[in-house]
Amino acid sequence: MSISHVDFMRLIPGATEKGLGVENAHVNIDGLTITLGRADKCVVISLSEETERRLGGFRLPVTHVEFSFKGLNEAEINKFLDAFDRTFHRGGG
Repeated sequence: MSISHVDFMRLIPGATEKGLGVENAHVNIDGLTITLGRADKCVVISLSEETERRLGGFRLPVTHVEFSFKGLNEAEINKFLDAFDRTFHRGGG
């Protein structure tokens, strides 16, 4: 993703609220690993070190993101990923 760690951490609560659908969900941040949910139903997001992509004079932050899911069925995973996509979507014009 073309996003800094700071921006990712700022936006992730929106995806959690909209898409996880787990009552009493918690957000735990441990370095570059974010756990959303409860022990029995959670999403674990692992972030890479932040790097940079250069395009001419532009410098864009780059963070690779990996998801793992525990205790969520396919519909719940899709709901979370849809909310994640909507939260992190950046429109252009």
